[in-house]
Amino acid sequence: MKETLRTILEKVKSQLAAMTEGDFLSLSSQVQERLLQIPELKVAQSLALYLQENNRQIGMEHVYKRLFMLRKKIFFPHYNTTLQKLEYFRVHNHHDFSSLSQAFEEDAHIDKLRTLSDLDIMIVPGLLFDVQGRRITVEEEDRFQHALKHFQGRRIGLALSFQVLQDVSEYSPHAAKGQVDWIVTESKIIRCS
Repeated sequence: MKETLRTILEKVKSQLAAMTEGDFLSLSSQVQERLLQIPELKVAQSLALYLQENNRQIGMEHVYKRLFMLRKKIFFPHYNTTLQKLEYFRVHNHHDFSSLSQAFEEDAHIDKLRTLSDLDIMIVPGLLFDVQGRRITVEEEDRFQHALKHFQGRRIGLALSFQVLQDVSEYSPHAAKGQVDWIVTESKIIRCS
């Protein structure tokens, strides 16, 4: 009997939860190192990263520090509950990274991105992808869904290798919550488009 997409998502969540913190951090570091090898990332001037929302999303701190040293313009998302949308804000130095969540809560003065077209690359997390670049999440209203749909630059998804399926459309043709151009795992870089 063929597995359902929900079953696969639950298996992936279980695999992530079963990993030791050390194993996960090691694989996360490998994904970050591989991400930094993408040629488009090296020439991009402005990038949107993401804040790690749970301890089983690929971390961004290593990537952020390296990109900051390369003098890239780095933006992070913040979900505006009043407007019910994702907004991006620039962080100007690597010390801001650790206090970014607090800065959003305190409504600190942080430069807001005017439009998504000002970005060259958007990097997003995902629970599940397929090799065509379709991104699957558990949430009905994924916060990155709208941004991915309207963003015209390069979109990069980060995941561990067991979070990438061959083709998700065989389970549910409408399950995708956005499309990425690249998927970076600890073992490979997949060019989707």
